[in-house]
Amino acid sequence: MGIDIKTPRQETKETLKMLIKNYHTIHPEKGYRSVRKDIYNDTGWMVSSYLMYQCFRELGIYSKARRRAFRRPKGISDKFPNIIGRNWQTRRPFEKVCTDTTMVVHHGKKYDLNLHVDVFNNEIVGYDLANYHHGNGVMNHLRSLEDFLRNKDQRGYGEDHTILHSDQGRVYSSVKFEKTHQSYPITRSMSEQGRLQIIQ
Repeated sequence: MGIDIKTPRQETKETLKMLIKNYHTIHPEKGYRSVRKDIYNDTGWMVSSYLMYQCFRELGIYSKARRRAFRRPKGISDKFPNIIGRNWQTRRPFEKVCTDTTMVVHHGKKYDLNLHVDVFNNEIVGYDLANYHHGNGVMNHLRSLEDFLRNKDQRGYGEDHTILHSDQGRVYSSVKFEKTHQSYPITRSMSEQGRLQIIQ
């Protein structure tokens, strides 16, 4: 019996279909264009319109209603303007810290790597590696955050103020993420969705 080996394109398509099913369950009224936009905003994954349309047809998914354009609900992300702007200058460790998630592949398996990077010296001061969930693994983000807070305290900077900068991803905008460090001397800063710029 032959082994069914899937090509990278087939694996990508299957992963996309699973993601589409999840979005369709939450927002059955949305068509492929709206879901494509949501996927990009939440994960940074840019999918072609044709591939989205093709997946929708193969899954037999059709939007259930035509509605006005979806607007991101007001919430945590609206409370945190981009304090950093383009000013990445620092005078001490843990003054400004950036956080983001990227996908890495090891031995054919995908993982989400969440990092907290100190702008002062580009040092990784918090991280977590978890199974791939398109950057939406809540525990992956929280463990990286807790690792950062632990390192900050152990190195003697626990009482010093930190600006924590991120994009407006779903996890970073969540109430749970905010509550995890609201008792610390930390000010949140957010760039546009999917446009976090790590320092050069």
